[in-house]
Amino acid sequence: MVNKKMWITAIAVMMLLNSDYQKEAKAATLLDYHLSHGVGFQIDKQTISFLTREVTNNTLVFKGVTGQSPRLIGSGANCDRGADLIGNDRLDPSSSLEMYLKSMEENPISGLVKAEGESFFVEDIYHVFSAIYEWVEFYVGPKGLNSVMKIESSSDNSQEIGPQISKIGIKGIELYPGVMTENRLSPEQTRRMLLYGSATPKQTVIFHEDASLWYIARDYGLTEAELHLLNPQIKELEWDELLGMELDVTPLNPLIEIKLETEESYRQALPYQTEYIDDETLLEGQVERLREGKNGEVLTRIVTNFAGETIIEEVTTEKVENEVVAKGTKVVNGMGTGHWIWPTSNQEIVHDYLSSVGHYGINIRVTPGEAVFGTDNGVIEAIEDQSVLINHRNGYFSRYGNLNRLNVDLGQEVEAGQVIGRANQLGHLYFEIRTNSGNPATYAPNPLDFF
Repeated sequence: MVNKKMWITAIAVMMLLNSDYQKEAKAATLLDYHLSHGVGFQIDKQTISFLTREVTNNTLVFKGVTGQSPRLIGSGANCDRGADLIGNDRLDPSSSLEMYLKSMEENPISGLVKAEGESFFVEDIYHVFSAIYEWVEFYVGPKGLNSVMKIESSSDNSQEIGPQISKIGIKGIELYPGVMTENRLSPEQTRRMLLYGSATPKQTVIFHEDASLWYIARDYGLTEAELHLLNPQIKELEWDELLGMELDVTPLNPLIEIKLETEESYRQALPYQTEYIDDETLLEGQVERLREGKNGEVLTRIVTNFAGETIIEEVTTEKVENEVVAKGTKVVNGMGTGHWIWPTSNQEIVHDYLSSVGHYGINIRVTPGEAVFGTDNGVIEAIEDQSVLINHRNGYFSRYGNLNRLNVDLGQEVEAGQVIGRANQLGHLYFEIRTNSGNPATYAPNPLDFF
């Protein structure tokens, strides 16, 4: 929820402390006046927690300062102007600000206002601050004000999307407190002057029986929100209470220029890479993870300043830690790589794995005399009847049955893809991959799981 009193007080303090008028001798008189009524603010540094005395091109800047309290230099009727009471538990910042605001409300100060070429005297400068607040709130909305103050709305816990307002600047208005004259504007006239440059409405309309606020706003080129801003007296009134009421429909032409700085931040993951290190103690084809990889994170901050310039900053908040993997380079003759190739040029299966009891392989259709290939590097472990058993020396064996002519000898080293024999007249090759020699015949896994 927006703290209206806090904002009005903040606007007042900023305008008073940053006015050219305040650099003159009369500044001390005004500040002493308010100090005697309860509270003063440190002039040379920050004023209150979400404001700073940043003045660029005569623009008062309102921005968040996380975790800081108002900097007070006095409290009570006999305050010590030089005493810095930051952190003093005797002072309650909220109540001190309320005292300051109450002081302004109970002790009106007239003044001269200059804005956009217009000069006018007001009965009470407090209503200048109040009107400025109304226009700022209308311009940026409650969410915009809370964004500057870094306050999360209790009714909306969802993550905000898109740029958020980080600074609000008020430009084009000068205030000279204490200037006296007979022709001074009332609070309502002051409000109108700041909203559209005239002390009296330039255009009005009577709310009649066939009217609605939406239609009136549309007919006079306003939004319904603007109509409410021009006519604060209609807030929460029922239709029958509006009948016969004269409404101000003067087009808005504010004498106050508002500048906004927006900020958008988002986080992006930085994916880790894998670094391979040759390791001669590991067999070729073997790998071993030496370090887990960890993604990093980069924070991108996009700021659009008062001049409309976009500034992009990137900060690495989490460093990337690459994965490190050892890759085996040790070569042993006749050792399998674990990368299996199909033993025939044809991949048509005529009998599936376990198609019959003890059938721990698959039957692949072949043409009689067709070449049969070793499925991985290895050594010929056994040759019996019309079959060949290859020991791949990595815990696996492969068996090839129904061969006609053999191209290898017992104990011979073979490479993957090397022709080890030819298919016989049965028209299919019996093929197994197992974790033992298979003598006697025992369970073997489905060879299709290896491809």
